[in-house]
Amino acid sequence: FYIMKLLLAVSYLIPGCHPKPPPLPKVIDNKLHYKVKKILDNHLFCQKLQYWVLWKGYGYEEALWKLVIE
Repeated sequence: FYIMKLLLAVSYLIPGCHPKPPPLPKVIDNKLHYKVKKILDNHLFCQKLQYWVLWKGYGYEEALWKLVIE
């Protein structure tokens, strides 16, 4: 396997330039809710429709497949 995956990521590539922290989720009925920035893709998994969701304030590495009912 590729050894670079074990190294810590560089926090800030440009000194003094820090990325904004992601927005905090809203709590509704004791559940966390995040804002959707963009739907990247969709597919059927076990005969259920899923969307690949990019969350507002987060990078592509945080995108997740979510069922339509979620």
